[in-house]
Amino acid sequence: MFDVFGENWLTRVNTNTSAEIIHEFIQSSKTRKAFKCLFESSDNGDLPYIQAIKNRAWGKRKTTTEKDTAFTLAVCEVVLNPKHPKISIGDIALRRRYDTYLVM
Repeated sequence: MFDVFGENWLTRVNTNTSAEIIHEFIQSSKTRKAFKCLFESSDNGDLPYIQAIKNRAWGKRKTTTEKDTAFTLAVCEVVLNPKHPKISIGDIALRRRYDTYLVM
């Protein structure tokens, strides 16, 4: 995700960083802009940023599926969502988001 957006669009952060740094990351204008971009669709209905992140994450070793897209979107949504208080998520919450995006 960070490689797709690049440093100009998204500051790198990891889950081991302090709560203060994570809060700054979540509330930054860069993160808000990247979050909004996740849901921008192309003329054919694709989500180009999610496609690019998915391709980067899974690489050429795998033909990706709708399930892979739903998982990628669920993870990115948690990390970039300004309304989510942290950048980590439990299995049940991730599964709920995954199921929601899988049926979209």
